[in-house]
Amino acid sequence: MPYLLLVLGCALVALVQGVAPGDVLGWTTVQLALCVVGLMVVRAVRGRGQPLALDLALGGAVGTALLLPAWWGQLHLGVPCALTHAVVVVALLALPTTRRRVLDRSAGRLSRGVSASLSGLVLLVLGWTVGDFTRWTDHWQSTSRTYYPDVLFNLSLTAEAHRALPLTLPQVAGEGLPYHWFANVAMAAVGELGRVPDPVVVLQLWYPYVTGLTALALAAAAGEMFSDRSTGSWAAWIAMGWTSIGGATALATAPLTITQNSWASPSMSYALLLMMPTLAAIVGQLGGAWRPVPSLVLGAGLFAVLTVAKTTVLPVLGVGVGSVLLVAVARRRWRDAARASAWCLLVGAAFLGARGLVYGSSVDGLVVRPFAYVWRSMVGRDAMLADSVPRSVSQAWTSATGVGVLIVLVAVLAVSTLAVVWPGIRRPAGGETVLAPLLLGGGAAGLGATLLLSHPGTSEVFFLRTAFPLLAMSAAGALAPTWQAASPRLRLRLLVAVAVGAVAWTALTRARLLEQLVVEPWAVLGAVRLGGYAVAVAVLALAAWVATRRRDDLLTLAPWAMVLAAGLGTTLGHVVPTERGTVAAAIRADNPNPLRVAELEAAAVLRSTARPEDVVVTNTSCLRPRERIAGHCDARGFWVSAFGGHRTLVSGWGYDRRILARGATSTRPYPTLAFWDPPLLRTNLQVIERADPEAVTRVCRSGARWILADAAYGPVSPRLSEVGERLFVADGVQVLRLRCP
Repeated sequence: MPYLLLVLGCALVALVQGVAPGDVLGWTTVQLALCVVGLMVVRAVRGRGQPLALDLALGGAVGTALLLPAWWGQLHLGVPCALTHAVVVVALLALPTTRRRVLDRSAGRLSRGVSASLSGLVLLVLGWTVGDFTRWTDHWQSTSRTYYPDVLFNLSLTAEAHRALPLTLPQVAGEGLPYHWFANVAMAAVGELGRVPDPVVVLQLWYPYVTGLTALALAAAAGEMFSDRSTGSWAAWIAMGWTSIGGATALATAPLTITQNSWASPSMSYALLLMMPTLAAIVGQLGGAWRPVPSLVLGAGLFAVLTVAKTTVLPVLGVGVGSVLLVAVARRRWRDAARASAWCLLVGAAFLGARGLVYGSSVDGLVVRPFAYVWRSMVGRDAMLADSVPRSVSQAWTSATGVGVLIVLVAVLAVSTLAVVWPGIRRPAGGETVLAPLLLGGGAAGLGATLLLSHPGTSEVFFLRTAFPLLAMSAAGALAPTWQAASPRLRLRLLVAVAVGAVAWTALTRARLLEQLVVEPWAVLGAVRLGGYAVAVAVLALAAWVATRRRDDLLTLAPWAMVLAAGLGTTLGHVVPTERGTVAAAIRADNPNPLRVAELEAAAVLRSTARPEDVVVTNTSCLRPRERIAGHCDARGFWVSAFGGHRTLVSGWGYDRRILARGATSTRPYPTLAFWDPPLLRTNLQVIERADPEAVTRVCRSGARWILADAAYGPVSPRLSEVGERLFVADGVQVLRLRCP
């Protein structure tokens, strides 16, 4: 059973990483409870059951979404978080009609083929997790290592979720945070319910489980949408297993593109998870398979959570349901138009709510700038991306001809994809009026937004990451029928060819030969990262087109074998990676100064001793110890607020809304922009560098009660003990409790 394999596999991975058995048990118990509660909601809304593994996956998404109102009730009303879920369970079981739907046993089981396929995908995700991701997260408490800044930023937000909802920016105490923070609320809530420390949740537990659950939820949603579970399996494999094809200039370092990005961006992971029951509800309600009113109620709740999970999901889904509405009106199907209008209103209300309540006047640095992502990558104006761009590519894309080539490529990919997947996507009942406009309209919206918009942190690509599961479902609609129609002999030959090809591809990437043979000659194509997603879908769809129109075994087998072997081989290459190819190696290259054990121990003193409302004064604003605030400072020093679990008066300000807004027009990398309140920054540093009593008085008025001073990041006054009680000192790091007047 795929879901059982996921749960047991994640538990084993956690134990191998050194997570305490009690923490594993607490985390697993809470996640199982969320899945069961969500399953009950899904079945009550749908009106019947599906195979348990699929309903548990969709239920996991819905149960996780319920954490938002539950956590709000706990923080603001004092209602225990678990009570909200308990009330839902009692309410559903109390009514005879909903009880019958919830306890429905007529759904049957997954076929052996689908079950084996999904189990294989779960193993692949877990294998990559063990082979690469966990190499820099295991035994974090006692090991000196480098951490990717975004991971520590999310750890600090998870700690902040215990104190405030909506969240504030923990690096600058009291500063607003127009940001998608639901993932951090979910991790904080599950950690508290399971009695698991935040660092264990963020660094070790959430990633393999949520990624695997998203794969199963995608399979469940696509299977319902196409009324074919094998299509769901294909869609999950395409979206989660093969997205590396053509996705970056380094073919050997881009496995599981959606999955790989997710460890640094839990907001995208949780948003994709929540999007799956949303899509199932939309298609089910429009097609008459789900109960109309309850589906809208469930959709409204999911959209509300998506406003703070990942707002980029809403425009993509909005264009998709808007396309359904336009098709219904054009065909004068007024009942369908009315239902589609209701979904459009829900998406619109959610988007306006996000703009008004979450982001306010801030646009988070997002501006209209066509092809900015390509220009920034190719010309090298973004220092964080320039190193990975071959010189030949940079030269090619500095001309108008390069942009013209890009436009032509995008148009060819879009048109060919549409032409190829159309026969498969229109196959199910209502395919032409619901599935096709929803999936292809949303996919086009994601691609268009990524091409037209710009963000200082290249976050415009998240529009396309939102759309890619929709495109994967479209391609699966064409691939699944072809596989089902193939003879057993052809299927066996295909599997053997894919296995041999994957091993060969893996060997070539490990030897660094494949990049020399493929990347450099095709640099212009490979350089467009966002084109990788469209390439994956277009090539897979083209393989399906060839397979459905050719009867010769060789012509049928060849494109399938090449495409699947390339994608699977790239992924398998990271299950047992070389040191050069690990995520840990890439992080160390970006920041070769790992956190020391003394720094982790100092932060642990804050986490265990300070009160929740206490604020910390620190001099660790810069990402690298050798940097100085007065000079070039990459202001992504998040480790004090992350591992310390408390707000700082001023530390890494690189992700503040003011910085992102300025970064949209600056030629400098946005994290290196100066702090917007120099007097506050000066006062913060005077406490540590001079032990200035007046500065101490001012920071105490702002809520500061602690000092964490690190000599590696700047001068520290020898008289610091005069203004605070020293509780920890080791290797140049000290923690003091301020003597506030």
